[in-house]
Amino acid sequence: MGITGQLEGRAHKDADLDSGTEGDIANIKPGVKLALLYEQPGSFRFFTATKVNRDLTVNEGAVPEHRELLAELDEFYVRWIPFQNGIVSVGRSRMNDPRNWLFASSDDMNDNIQLQYRDDTDFFQLVAAARDLLPSNLFEPSDQHRSLNYAATFEHNFPNGMRGGGFLLLQNRKTEGDSVDRTYFGARSRGTVAAGHIDYWADTVMLRGTAGTTPMRSYAFDTGVIYKFLDARQFHVVGSYAYGSGDGNAADGVDRRFRQTGIQENRYQYGGVSRFKYYGESLNPELSNLAVATVAVGFKPNTLGSIDLVAHHYELAHANGGLIAGRLNRQPTGASRNAGNALDLVAGYRDRTAVEMEFFGGWFMPGPAFGAHRTDSIYGMFKLKYNLRP
Repeated sequence: MGITGQLEGRAHKDADLDSGTEGDIANIKPGVKLALLYEQPGSFRFFTATKVNRDLTVNEGAVPEHRELLAELDEFYVRWIPFQNGIVSVGRSRMNDPRNWLFASSDDMNDNIQLQYRDDTDFFQLVAAARDLLPSNLFEPSDQHRSLNYAATFEHNFPNGMRGGGFLLLQNRKTEGDSVDRTYFGARSRGTVAAGHIDYWADTVMLRGTAGTTPMRSYAFDTGVIYKFLDARQFHVVGSYAYGSGDGNAADGVDRRFRQTGIQENRYQYGGVSRFKYYGESLNPELSNLAVATVAVGFKPNTLGSIDLVAHHYELAHANGGLIAGRLNRQPTGASRNAGNALDLVAGYRDRTAVEMEFFGGWFMPGPAFGAHRTDSIYGMFKLKYNLRP
């Protein structure tokens, strides 16, 4: 058994890009995480973790709130090995996606059944997943079922350090008398080359399906490289580019705007200890009608800590196509494709046997796409944990 004391805080200034309105958000959330693990090494594992927390101070606009106590089921699964190199997992558990681009870890409450096979060269998995099939808040269980997802992924390891494979994901989502059927398929490659100096990734995906009676035809890709200096402080430099198609003609009867799966997380680490939103902490956009160019530098001052400075430039695929941004309360005007720039600072220290500290800061500088009257938006979040283990 294990207990973790947690304290989280966040603040978001001018999420509506207008300093003249009350749109700021701030909260502090203390909590405790309780975990239980039972394991027979090499054959069986049961794990559950529940977070109990409460927002002590919440300010949304000019209205302060005090939210109720929450008990969030973070993970709950059983896992066993039915045959050599095989794993079966059932419950709320982390799924295997290298950059959380198709589907995410348990942080987003993805409940699933997994069948995995891994040997020295190949990895294959079958997944059936739903969002919030198990209750999220144990104090107030509710039906949060959003979509059913069935995925198959394959990856082959080559002798030169490169990996390549493909995936297929089928999704059915029902909302308020309407339904969406989507099929995602694509290829991907990642690996470490140049004697360990370069990590790279390349993900491509096509989307086909229907939203109601409207056909969907769209695509996206994400590619990048990390150059590592392999010195004592592990300095690294990053360059990446991601693009999700938009719809330039809404009247042609075909929806060409890409949508991500809805169970993705878009969160990973470049070379440090903290996973962060690699499309931007302050904007947190979905890769839809959007191009994101990113450069970053980072290093590890010691084996347990890291610092990353990340810069983004955002361009809309079509000026009038809108933007899906998780931390923004304003839409572009349609006058320009230039959505702006962002600068993120991520710092972390993670000793899993004791203290973990993380900071995520983002500064979004909106471009002409948001009109003439616009204000920069600033986002900040910190996490502090202390792990108590027998």
